[in-house]
Amino acid sequence: MEMDLLKGLVGGYDAHLFGSTFREVFRSNTVLADRDVYSLPLNLSENEIIQIVRDLSEIHWAYRGNYRFITANCATLLQDLLNQALGLEEEEETELDFLRPDSLFSALRDSKLARGDVFASLALAEQQGYFFPRNRIYYQQALDYLQSNIADYPFYSLDEYGQTRASARLIALLSDDAIYKAFQRNERLVEAQRLLEERWLMLLWFESFQQVVSIIVELNLIQLLEVKIAQMSDGEDKQLLLQCYMQPLRQISREVERFNGIPSVSQLPEYIFDKRRSCHSQEAQQRVFDVINSALVSDNSLIKKLKGLEHELAQALDNIETLERFF
Repeated sequence: MEMDLLKGLVGGYDAHLFGSTFREVFRSNTVLADRDVYSLPLNLSENEIIQIVRDLSEIHWAYRGNYRFITANCATLLQDLLNQALGLEEEEETELDFLRPDSLFSALRDSKLARGDVFASLALAEQQGYFFPRNRIYYQQALDYLQSNIADYPFYSLDEYGQTRASARLIALLSDDAIYKAFQRNERLVEAQRLLEERWLMLLWFESFQQVVSIIVELNLIQLLEVKIAQMSDGEDKQLLLQCYMQPLRQISREVERFNGIPSVSQLPEYIFDKRRSCHSQEAQQRVFDVINSALVSDNSLIKKLKGLEHELAQALDNIETLERFF
């Protein structure tokens, strides 16, 4: 497991740090945060869509305001954008007037700006891709199915399942003859069991990612690596570390550079990657790992915790592979 230490620090800055894809939003909310996700369609013309996309781009590159939890937050900024792009300030009845974040969705849903009717039936909305329920209900169904079909199933709740070490979970299942025979007879029981294990695999991965962030911040990792890079001779290892790790870290650790409008690619040289260099290959990640690992103190409590999480992740993966292999 020593070689897996801090693997989350290597090559992990794709969808998470360069803009969340919808898949990441879906997973982080419905699986990790246990929330429902609603996708509210707006009634916009093609020209209005183009204008809003341009306005959003300009806000990203030219925004100079300060975020305020009460008066200038995600909800008020969105309202300002819609009011301006759609010309709502001239129509008092339709203008969005600084609604709080917890009431903006319902106000938009019930307004003429949106097609709130898509949520008349949540079942239909889910089929059409407008509603994504929290995933806990499906994992609970899997647990209920296991409990109802196996008399001595050893786990009574989702929380208790996750609080049990991964190795102990596997032993509890495979050392019981009744459970083993039930899995052999019923493939759906194995699928339900694998689903529970996969849930905790994702939760462990997310906790590991958070631990990586703590290491970056609390151990001043950027400064440590800047010193390390200065001591390195020019070569492939140095270029890999700069492009695959330091460049993304530098971008997220400082304020976004502001422009008068949307910049061209030539104005963003530090965002341009050498496509001949793969940051996600095993060899590249191992090289970067070696440099990072040499810059850290291995007996630090944050590193020790990450090692423990890495071990649990590996064991959870082994549990899934064992279920697939045996049944």
